[in-house]
Amino acid sequence: MNAASVFRVMVPVSVRAGDERGSPGNRVVNFLAALPIDETDPARRVERIMETMQRLKRSRLVHGAELIEDISDHSFTTLLVQFVKLAAQTRAYNMVVTNVPGPPVPIYFLGARLEEIYPLVPLFSGQGLGIALFSYDGTLSWGFDADWDALPDLHDFVEGVELEFSRLRKAADAAGITPKHSPA
Repeated sequence: MNAASVFRVMVPVSVRAGDERGSPGNRVVNFLAALPIDETDPARRVERIMETMQRLKRSRLVHGAELIEDISDHSFTTLLVQFVKLAAQTRAYNMVVTNVPGPPVPIYFLGARLEEIYPLVPLFSGQGLGIALFSYDGTLSWGFDADWDALPDLHDFVEGVELEFSRLRKAADAAGITPKHSPA
């Protein structure tokens, strides 16, 4: 992959152990993953992304994040705040991409059914784009947040994502690939 084709995203990933599921709070590690934007074959592009994420999940980066979490539990809050500010200034990634598993069943409030939930990724200084996916009751909703100066044509970008997602689904169907989990 040449330097012009390196596009890195920050991907928050849950690192909860099986016995921690359902407990309060989050255990999240932010991985930096290079997207293979130079790959023209949609199926191969997805394979490469999956390989990258599996490699990151098996790496020692998880332990480093746990160390930072432990330090923050036993140190002054100001130290953690300074660390976060420093990390935000490095701009080691082009955008944030996250998926949030939501409730698999409908939610009601005062008898009214919640129809859809649209997620939002807050943008930090120097960050141009955030993409979030949220599952709810068997559906998947996308949320896009962009800095107008960095990406004034967000609508065109969203249309491109829709087209590419359609291509990826067709490639998966043609290859006989089925989801490991339900869509939500």
